Amino acid sequence: MMNNKLHTQNQNALRLLLNEDLYLIAERKTEVQVLPDLSDNAIVSSIQEIEPTGLVPQTPEQAPEEKSISETISFNYLGENNKYFLILLSDPTHTTLNPKHKEMILKIMGAKGMELRDLAILNLSHYPDVSFHQLKKFFSPSRITLFGTDPEKIALNGIKLNSPKKISETWILSTYSLGTMTDDVLKKKEFWNLMKGF
Repeated sequence: MMNNKLHTQNQNALRLLLNEDLYLIAERKTEVQVLPDLSDNAIVSSIQEIEPTGLVPQTPEQAPEEKSISETISFNYLGENNKYFLILLSDPTHTTLNPKHKEMILKIMGAKGMELRDLAILNLSHYPDVSFHQLKKFFSPSRITLFGTDPEKIALNGIKLNSPKKISETWILSTYSLGTMTDDVLKKKEFWNLMKGF
């Protein structure tokens, strides 16, 4: 029987011959014998390995998996965030929100034509180290209102009280706490005048 070495660059032949997993082989020589069946449907080959060395499976190099901020932190909040309006407040005595303050927020937002499902209401007292960047990544807000919370707590500098400012395509309004507005009608009116157009 004649011993023929196969030398081809034909893509179809290579696909039929090389249909196994690829391995990284150091200085390995192979001989391929092809039986004389020339039909397209049947190419039978046997590979004899000469001087086999340690085989190491070759897998594509994978970059270290980067976790996005939204995967590494999750928030317990009220609402469904349907209109990307994030309300931030600090209430250490309640898990989410004082029921009276919740009612007040819903009345304010109801006057703007919004319901609880349109909002995301987050109690920041349970997330002391959260940043604006993390909130933006998780909630994708177009507007944020901070009730009685210093914007610097979420790494936002240069935000003045009752002076809306746009940062990274998000409008931010820092205002009085809900408790302060309950007790002071003038502050409540000042806030509402801003909120109507916010």
